[in-house]
Amino acid sequence: MKHILIAALFLFLGQAPLFAEEQEEITVSTFYERLTPYGSWTEDPDYGWVFQPKEIEVGWRPYCDNGHWTWTDAGWYWVSDYKWGWACFHYGRWHNKPHRGWVWVPDCTWGPAWVSWRECDTHIGWAALPPGATFTAGVFSFRGHVDIEFGLGAGDFIFVGCNRFLDIHLHRHATPRKQVVNIYNNTTIIKNTYVQNNTTIINNGVSTKVIEKHTGRKIQASKIESVHKPRESQEPGKVNSYRPKVRNEAPVTPKKFQERPDRQRQPERPQRVRPKQPQPQTKHRKADFED
Repeated sequence: MKHILIAALFLFLGQAPLFAEEQEEITVSTFYERLTPYGSWTEDPDYGWVFQPKEIEVGWRPYCDNGHWTWTDAGWYWVSDYKWGWACFHYGRWHNKPHRGWVWVPDCTWGPAWVSWRECDTHIGWAALPPGATFTAGVFSFRGHVDIEFGLGAGDFIFVGCNRFLDIHLHRHATPRKQVVNIYNNTTIIKNTYVQNNTTIINNGVSTKVIEKHTGRKIQASKIESVHKPRESQEPGKVNSYRPKVRNEAPVTPKKFQERPDRQRQPERPQRVRPKQPQPQTKHRKADFED
C-alpha cells in the first residue's frame, strides 16, 4: 500500500519514479566486505582504498570482458558475468595504474554503466569514466570543471563495429590496438548521453535506431528489477540488478575483512580416551610352576 501511495504521488506531480520499490541502504564499507573474496584492496595515495579483481589479466579492460550491453528502461546497461560486477560497473570509477593495471575506485551513485561514448558511421566506442568525473544535477564535470572529455584518449576506448555492438562476447570483436587511433580520430563524442530521472541515472549513449539499422534487430527495452542479493542477471524482458543506496560512510576499512580468516578454526575435539578394562585375574595352581 505504501508503494502504491508513493507512486500515485509522483504521478500526481507529473514525475513517475523509474524505480518505485524501496532500496536497501549500505555504506562504502559494505563494498569492502562483499568484494574482498574476489580481489584485493590497497590504499592509494590519490584515491584512497581501491579494489583490483583477481581475475583480470594483462590486456584486460573494464566494460569489455565477461559482459554485454542491453537496452533497458534506464538506457544502456552493462550486464556483467563477474560476481563483483554489480558494484564495479554500476558504482564508482576505473583507473589504469602504470605497472599495476586497472583498479576500481568506489563511489555512491548507481548508474546502468559509467562510460564515455564515441561513434562514427562504422564503429561505436566507449571508455570507463576515470576518478574525478562527477555527475551532479544532470551535468558532468571533471576535477571541478564542466567537461565531457574527462581526459580520455584513444588508448582508453574500446571500439567494435556497429553490427557487433549487441554481441555477448564483445572482447572477440574489439578493434585491435594498432587500429584504434585511426578509428578514434574518425569518431566524435556523443554528447548529452546521461540524464537524471528523479534519483535514477539514464544512460542513453548511442541511439537505438543506429543499432537497429546495423544489426537488423528490433530493440525492446528490458525492465530493471531490483533484487536483494549482490548479483545481476538477465532474463527475457528484464534485468535483475542489485542497486542499493550507498551512504558515503566507511565505519571500517578493508583491513578488517582482509585479515579475517575465511573460516574460523574449529576447536579441536579432545581425544576420547577409553578407560582401561580390568584384566581378568587368572588363578594359577601351584603345580603349574613346578618342574
